[in-house]
Amino acid sequence: MLSIRHLSVTYHHGNAEVKALEDLSLSIPEGEIFAVTGPSGCGKSTLLHVLAGVLTDYNGEVRMDGRPLSPQQFSIGIVPQQYGLLPWKRVRENIVLPAMLRKDEIDAAELESTIEILGLSDLLHRYPRELSGGQRQRVALARVFLQRPQLLLLDEAFAALDMLTAEKSRQLFLHLWDKHRVTTVMVTHNVEEAVAMSSRVAIISGSPGRLVDVFEHPDADVIRRTLNQPER
Repeated sequence: MLSIRHLSVTYHHGNAEVKALEDLSLSIPEGEIFAVTGPSGCGKSTLLHVLAGVLTDYNGEVRMDGRPLSPQQFSIGIVPQQYGLLPWKRVRENIVLPAMLRKDEIDAAELESTIEILGLSDLLHRYPRELSGGQRQRVALARVFLQRPQLLLLDEAFAALDMLTAEKSRQLFLHLWDKHRVTTVMVTHNVEEAVAMSSRVAIISGSPGRLVDVFEHPDADVIRRTLNQPER
């Protein structure tokens, strides 16, 4: 269980304070894909930064399995918007890099299976600049799943792709995710994507961002209607 209780985040810009999130509480069971959507500037990315351990100055409590969530205690994988590939390393090197840095033993069979599922076998010796957007995204997915994270974070991971490529990448992701069933929090502005990929969808709105509602298996129209309602 990932438990977020009364999370508030305030940024300091000189003498000014800007509140990004206010009193946000969520519970996410193990092995669930949980989507977070809402308008720009409502604090969705701030939430991911807290979960990733990048942002540690906040009020409230974030726990996983009853313990404070931190990269020191848990394996946390993230796929950022621009995929975070190192341009001077080839595809294979990018995929295995996190495991190499942690000095983890790489399961050769798992590596081969992941590469095959994502259709990367013919791309392993290329550099990121030689890949399409969809190919770079698949490399980022291979890297994060090989990391065997206990918590997976997706930050608009399919937003930079055209519609057909994004749909193919989402299906490949779900196929790979089904093997691991890792607890996943995905931030997306795409309502259809949130509904299609997740078990539940949380809507955050306002500035500072506040939780509007959490829906279980909603349809896209319900989400849109809620997003279009005046702020509560």
